[in-house]
Amino acid sequence: MEFNPLYKKAEQYITDLFAHANTEKLIYHNLEHTKKVVERTKEIAAHYNLIESDILVLYIAAWFHDVGYLYVEPATHEAKSAEVMTAYMREQHADEDLIKNIDECIMATKAPIEPANLLQQIIVDADTYNFGTKEFNTTNKQVYQEHVLRYGSFLKENVFLVKPRPNISPSSALYPMFKLGKEFLL
Repeated sequence: MEFNPLYKKAEQYITDLFAHANTEKLIYHNLEHTKKVVERTKEIAAHYNLIESDILVLYIAAWFHDVGYLYVEPATHEAKSAEVMTAYMREQHADEDLIKNIDECIMATKAPIEPANLLQQIIVDADTYNFGTKEFNTTNKQVYQEHVLRYGSFLKENVFLVKPRPNISPSSALYPMFKLGKEFLL
């Protein structure tokens, strides 16, 4: 999949968007976070026997999932991310079913998170992977700092609070790794 031209073009496109945007307030939702989500997506997806088109959906969704932060407020960033992805993929003459599936994966990351299928669960788990790792304390502080930079203060009513996951349920896309004893919990 690494050599799929559409995947590599999307990777370069997102990298360029972040490189040319004002990202000083994006302490957490930046290119590094996006790259980590892509890597976690690959890691989780490797535990499933997915067809190539599903893998492409996941990888492109991972690259685009937070690009909306470059343009709009956090509350609407998923819709903007999907809009940017759709415009880009149409420029690439991508299949409309592929675009629809990527859109649905991006939108699955919007709170309240309610993934409807395995692909959506994988992207959600990749995006929230840090909640169950030792990185949580660091990333939680980064989210806080980003919120303060954007709004000038931290207002509890503006965000939903997240706590580290104490365990992984069998419905999680991470469950096969958990069953194998992969160390990623606090």
